[in-house]
Amino acid sequence: MLSRAPLSIDRSEVHVWYRHTQGDEPGRTPGAEPVLSAEERKTRDRFRFPTDQRDYAAAHDLLRRSLSRYADVAPHDWAFVADLDGKPRLRGREFSFNLSHTSGLVACAIARTLAVGVDVECTDRVRDAHGIADRFFSASEAAALRRGRAPVSIRFVEIWTLKEAFLKAVGVGLSQPLNSFALDLDADASRK
Repeated sequence: MLSRAPLSIDRSEVHVWYRHTQGDEPGRTPGAEPVLSAEERKTRDRFRFPTDQRDYAAAHDLLRRSLSRYADVAPHDWAFVADLDGKPRLRGREFSFNLSHTSGLVACAIARTLAVGVDVECTDRVRDAHGIADRFFSASEAAALRRGRAPVSIRFVEIWTLKEAFLKAVGVGLSQPLNSFALDLDADASRK
C-alpha cells in the first residue's frame, strides 16, 4: 500500500498531527468520504451544523491517514472498537491515539503504547474566563489565572485543554470533575 517506509515512533514518543479546516467548505469533506467508515459517516451526519460535520469528518480522516503513516494499512482499513469505558481503540494493533476537533482545527495524538489525550479549543470564544475557572478549576488554577502572567483567554484555554487532554488520556473524560486535580503552568521546570 505505502510507497515509502512507515514512520517510526518510539515507545516513549507521542506524535501530534493537526490540520486547519477553517478554509474548507462546510458540510461534507469529499476527500474523507472513501476513508471514513459507515459508522463515522452516520455520526458525522447527526451533527446539526455543516462546520461541525466538516470538522468531525476531517478529524477522523486525519486520524486514519496519520495512523497509516506508521503501518502498511490503508486509511479506510483501520478498525476501531470501544473499551469498557467507551474510549475508542484500535482492534488488534498496538497504537494508542486520541483526537479532538473544534471549529476550524482538528488534531490527533498517536503513540505506540502510552495513554494519550489531546484537546483543541478556540481562544476567541472564551467568555467569563474567571467565572468559569472559579466554578470548574481548582482554587490554585483559578488564582493563577487571576495573577495574569499570560492573557486571560489564552491561559484559560491552556489550562482547559491540558486538563481535558489528561482526562482523555486516563480514559475518564469529563466524568471526573476538572477541579479534582490541579496543574501548575507557572511552576519552575528546574525544580524537580
